[in-house]
Amino acid sequence: MKKFILAIVAMGVFSSAQASFLIEPYVGMHFNSEVEQGSADDDFSGAGLGARFGWQNLGLQLGANYKKASFDFDDSGDADYSHFGVFAGYEFPILVRVWAEYILSSELDFDNGGKWDEASGTTIGFGYTGLPFVAINFETTQVSYDEISGFNGDLDLTSYMLSISLPITL
Repeated sequence: MKKFILAIVAMGVFSSAQASFLIEPYVGMHFNSEVEQGSADDDFSGAGLGARFGWQNLGLQLGANYKKASFDFDDSGDADYSHFGVFAGYEFPILVRVWAEYILSSELDFDNGGKWDEASGTTIGFGYTGLPFVAINFETTQVSYDEISGFNGDLDLTSYMLSISLPITL
């Protein structure tokens, strides 16, 4: 009988919680970012865009993120960047939200022919949600690449991005 009552209470709790589908396109600028390979390093900046897709319930957010960017390196030329990851976040009722993302795959493709892949990393983000319809976000990303076009090597990317997003819950 206890298990039956517990099951009824659990079904009531889960059925009353209504998760919303989250769609959040964003556009932003990377600044003061750098890439390190051994003892050499290079600074870069550039524009990026992407979208987060997932679910939001009582402030908790879970989902996937895809970002694409174009970087202008000081010494190495231009490169195209993309990554895919999963995120978890929380939107506080006081106009602030935070999230963390684990990057499952990432690619850095230089115009001069170098292509870095086999990467993983993390992103930590903070957002201000006090404006109507938009959020202002700051995030920092750390990615470690293990392979360049089939050859072994290490490359560490540290990026800072300021973005504007349109969080939509359906």
